[in-house]
Amino acid sequence: MATILKISEATTLAIHAMIYIAAYPELPVSTAKIAKRFNVSAAHLSKVMQRLTHIGLLRSQRGPSGGFLLTRPAEQITLLEIYEAIEGKLPTAVCLLETPACSGEICVISKLLQNIHKEVDKFLRKTTIDKQAKVFK
Repeated sequence: MATILKISEATTLAIHAMIYIAAYPELPVSTAKIAKRFNVSAAHLSKVMQRLTHIGLLRSQRGPSGGFLLTRPAEQITLLEIYEAIEGKLPTAVCLLETPACSGEICVISKLLQNIHKEVDKFLRKTTIDKQAKVFK
C-alpha cells in the first residue's frame, strides 16, 4: 500500500537529536544526554546516530567528553536531509492503492495527494535545524 508520508520513530528521533545538537554547537553531545532529554531508548537512539554519522550529517568524538557534532553549520542542514537519511526518498505517490485503479486524470484524490507532496517537500526542504534549535536553549 502506498503512503502519503511515513515518519517513523527513528526519523522523529533523528530530527529531534539533530536539532538538540544544533542548540549546542560548541560541545559534543552524548547519546546518553539526548536519550535522557527525550526519554527514549539509548540503544535505539544510538542506531539512529550511527546512521546520521554514516550519511555524513554528524561526526562522533570519542572519549570521556565525547559525543556528536554537526558536520556543517545548522543553517545548512534541512529537515529533508535528515528525513531522507533515515526513510529514503520522500514518497511521491499519486495513488494510495498498491495497483492504481485509474489513470489519475479523473481521480478524486490524485490532485490532493500531489498538493500534499508538494507542500511537505517544500516545508522539509526550506526548514533548517538552526531555526528550531532555539527551543532547546
